[in-house]
Amino acid sequence: MFFWSNYTNGGYLRYYQIAAGILQLVVNTPLKPFKNMVHSKEFGLESNVSAGVDLGEDTDTIQYLKIYIMLQIQQFVFNDFQENTYVLWNEQKECMLVDPGCYSSPEKQQLKSFIENNQLKPVLLVNTHCHIDHVLGNSFVMDTWKLPLHLHRNELQTYRETNRWADVFGIQANAVPSNLVFIDQDSELKLGQYRFNIFFTPGHSIASLSFYQAESNLVLAGDVLFQRSIGRTDLPGGNLNVLLNSIQTKLMTLPENCIVYSGHGSQTTIGEEKLYNPFLNP
Repeated sequence: MFFWSNYTNGGYLRYYQIAAGILQLVVNTPLKPFKNMVHSKEFGLESNVSAGVDLGEDTDTIQYLKIYIMLQIQQFVFNDFQENTYVLWNEQKECMLVDPGCYSSPEKQQLKSFIENNQLKPVLLVNTHCHIDHVLGNSFVMDTWKLPLHLHRNELQTYRETNRWADVFGIQANAVPSNLVFIDQDSELKLGQYRFNIFFTPGHSIASLSFYQAESNLVLAGDVLFQRSIGRTDLPGGNLNVLLNSIQTKLMTLPENCIVYSGHGSQTTIGEEKLYNPFLNP
């Protein structure tokens, strides 16, 4: 099954209508249709049903408006490990797939149908890290949409271990793909106009990456940080002190209302984890 984030469905539409109304009052500018902000026919919303403002050449207000423009995100829960796979997309319907864990044929079809039904165009495939539960759908995505895989170079060591773990769990795993793009904290990663800051956050795995998108106020943290918990450190490449340092020096510097999308479980916020995460507040 999959879950809609707070930014899809009718609440998402209402959010933009409220934002547009505020801007109308601020700049005294008439409303006009602003297309492609909401496109979920599954919830009875038409793709161009939204509201916006005609700002003309008012660059100051355009900069102000940017805080209301954000990526949409869809969460899927795949495979026996209950891993979170994410699809993010922009107004042009270009989409990014993060940690595809789809293993069974129905799971693969579910992902494919969602992308096709919403007329999305996959342009980017990324792994936060390469433990077996996060890579089971990589080959399917790469073959279906002809995408290279973006990952940290040092995660190849983790990826090469997936066949051994597959034998342990009695499942099948594909070989490490050859069409790879290596990224690190100095790389540029963009989905259309949206730039992701890449944080090197090892500790759960040897070279885990987290992806922060400022305009959308979200971070894709993989298995580094969870709601009221942190990633396990008893697997090869894991180190508790390194993980805690990654969380404190990278993720905890983000805005407190930044939404954390983790590799398992529910979303949370940086502020919530500062207050209630027992591993960060011993």
